[in-house]
Amino acid sequence: MLSFIWGFRIKTYHSELNGELEVWCIKGKTVLYAKNANYSYENQFEIFKQLFNKVNLQGRGIKNILLLGLGAGSLVKVLRKGLNINADILAIEHDPVILNIAKEHFNIDQFENLDIVQQDALEFVNKEQNKYDAVIVDIFNDMEIPKKFLTLDFLIKTTSLLQAKGTLIFNLIANTETQKTAFQAIFDHLKKQQGKLSIVNMFGMNKVLVWEKGN
Repeated sequence: MLSFIWGFRIKTYHSELNGELEVWCIKGKTVLYAKNANYSYENQFEIFKQLFNKVNLQGRGIKNILLLGLGAGSLVKVLRKGLNINADILAIEHDPVILNIAKEHFNIDQFENLDIVQQDALEFVNKEQNKYDAVIVDIFNDMEIPKKFLTLDFLIKTTSLLQAKGTLIFNLIANTETQKTAFQAIFDHLKKQQGKLSIVNMFGMNKVLVWEKGN
């Protein structure tokens, strides 16, 4: 009952990659907080659902999805429970602490056809040879995206992992001047490629780039 009045902290973790992390129960739901960010996005379930509906993932006959940045598993939950997409999902999560939290507090192991690899996403894409119908990039350390994931080299390698009609969904933040510059560079590069590019504004500072390859 306390969670419906004030909320209460369940457990605190320290991560070498993400600093102090706290698991809370708020209004009966489990939420993962970093210092300045909500990593579990429980309140934004419908917003992500609307985003994926907008790009019509269900209607694309998707067989496999690459998710770069698992977090607490919210996007997997949206895909599975919100949209009933049963495509194979390969999720890459670098932080072992967050991976443990996803398993212990968010029951990430409940989902079938989900493989999780603990690895740095840049290292993964540099070696990966398989192609995917959709690649979702959702990599944050608190309120920052590490600079190595904002380079054109990372973008080019990531888009090379798409099937001929694949879809890239890249969750970005454009708050500081540095972030705005990086966002614009990524946007400009994708704009020059063959395909359909759109921007979806989310949560104020967040902007999601959706690129449908070759359409």
